[in-house]
Amino acid sequence: MSSLNKRITNLETGPLSTNEQYGWHASVPQTESRVSLPWQARMPFSSVATTGHLRDFEIPLDAGNYDITNFCYVVPVAGYYQVGFNLEVYPIAGASGTPRVSVSIKRDRPGDFTTILATLSITPANDTTYTKGGNECLNTVAYFDVGDSIFVLGTSTDELSYGRDSYFYGILLSTGKTITPTTDLAVANLTSSSSTITGDLISNGNATLNGNTSIANISSIASYDNEIYIRSIAMAKVNDNGANEKVANCTVTRTDVGRYTLTLNKARPTSKYVISLTLAEDSVTRDDVIIQVVRGAVLPGYFEYYIHEQDNSTTEGTYKDAPHFVLVSDFD
Repeated sequence: MSSLNKRITNLETGPLSTNEQYGWHASVPQTESRVSLPWQARMPFSSVATTGHLRDFEIPLDAGNYDITNFCYVVPVAGYYQVGFNLEVYPIAGASGTPRVSVSIKRDRPGDFTTILATLSITPANDTTYTKGGNECLNTVAYFDVGDSIFVLGTSTDELSYGRDSYFYGILLSTGKTITPTTDLAVANLTSSSSTITGDLISNGNATLNGNTSIANISSIASYDNEIYIRSIAMAKVNDNGANEKVANCTVTRTDVGRYTLTLNKARPTSKYVISLTLAEDSVTRDDVIIQVVRGAVLPGYFEYYIHEQDNSTTEGTYKDAPHFVLVSDFD
């Protein structure tokens, strides 16, 4: 069994499940000993066994993803593939000088242009006796969408003479997984340098996020290391004139001297969230100024608070504006 076939088989123990194994190994027909490849012609890799073969094969068997008429592999599953070829190269019989040949791996995307993924430049030995040959190989890893076709093309003006031990192969390394509201994260792993998750994401188990992570909305996090997960819902830094110097997920409105209302961008399920208020006071005056939440004025979408001073426990304090900070916390 060839090393490539073993590699595809061993994917059963890798990140891909058994129904995600895709690959091929195609060669030129064994009846062709040496053939010339004209300029801008596809390499005629047309020998692909349909019932399993040690030399030429397609995984899954009989899938028909390799097009033996157009000498290309039509991608059935999006993902990263390793593709490559090996050429048994011979010089053109009777050629003068030293021919220089370029052979490329190309991708043809429906509705788009053809892309050269990798190019190999070959200088066959100048041998007019037409007996000497050598092996030249090239491989690359690239992302392919469903419907892309992969093929090998001669891209130089000189012709190439190649032998029957030339072959073209590819293997799916990893699928481009998409997480949807129905994706079961208990059996699917998402590893990507750039991933977008839309819809509802529910993870029952450990979730690790490495790198820059942007989450537009979190509706519920049940626990963290078997304990409640307390998070900041909103915050504000307000100047003594009521201006919102810096806010997140809220707006603070000065309704009168020393009186304020904080409105959450998104109302909480209940009014049982926790409010933390802090004043900024001058180090010289050090006045007896306090900031308090108005009892009975806390609702799921907003709450009121005030700042005052000179409270002697029997007389109401005088409303006063002062720089302050607000933090709203909650857990589910």
